[in-house]
Amino acid sequence: MMSIPGMINTYPIMMVIAAIAAVAATVLTLIFIVPEKYLPKLGKFGKFLHDAVNFKFLIVEKLLQVLYILSTCLCIFSGLFSLLGFQIHFEYQYFHWFGGQGLLTLLVGPIVVRLVYELLMMALLLVKNVIQINSKLKGDGNGDSVFSVPSVKEFLPTKDTPPAPAEEDSQ
Repeated sequence: MMSIPGMINTYPIMMVIAAIAAVAATVLTLIFIVPEKYLPKLGKFGKFLHDAVNFKFLIVEKLLQVLYILSTCLCIFSGLFSLLGFQIHFEYQYFHWFGGQGLLTLLVGPIVVRLVYELLMMALLLVKNVIQINSKLKGDGNGDSVFSVPSVKEFLPTKDTPPAPAEEDSQ
């Protein structure tokens, strides 16, 4: 990037600070969140972070679901709005209606999107099933919950939930 006299560029400095902060957060996570020995001391959010960084559940499953719905809606709406789209060039006396593309997108698009996402989900389910089989062979007994998707409601406080007691240091 070219330097202009009288200009101050803080971007490189901010990126160095961001890298240092990322390394510090990684070290703290590896020390306080990842080890199993700290799991009983963690709160609900800490347990969620522990499970997330130890890959006890798959976030990609819900992400694929959201992307599937978004892609299908995009195909439907872009197909509908393409039916209304046209291009006119007065100098060359040219008119083009995008109805054919719109119909094709409207009818074929959701089918193609569904097939692609079904293939992705089949791969994901294969991974989940292999992990469940492995956990059952090891005798863990919790093969059904290896990659269960967490509910956001688990981590939200309710009116009935009493506040957590403060932990006292025994030093």
